[in-house]
Amino acid sequence: CIFWESFIAPIRVGGSWLILKMIPLLFPFFAILKDKNNRKNYQKLSLIIQLYLLESLVRITDKFPVNYLAIIELICSIVIFILLILQLRSLKNN
Repeated sequence: CIFWESFIAPIRVGGSWLILKMIPLLFPFFAILKDKNNRKNYQKLSLIIQLYLLESLVRITDKFPVNYLAIIELICSIVIFILLILQLRSLKNN
């Protein structure tokens, strides 16, 4: 997020406030690191990751290099979401 919005393909020349879009990911990430058995942390992250999935779907129609970065973000979002669902299922069985 930081390199995308500041160096590679910023919306405005010189960067923009979209650099801060990665901050919402930090809260559930550190919560999961602190307590790996708390299902609510995984649920929060699964809700937040959907925003990144939607952003990538919107920005995939932009020009090069934004469309390639959006494809990478889309793939990462889908993989993270699937892994979260699998983790939540395994916690439910325990």
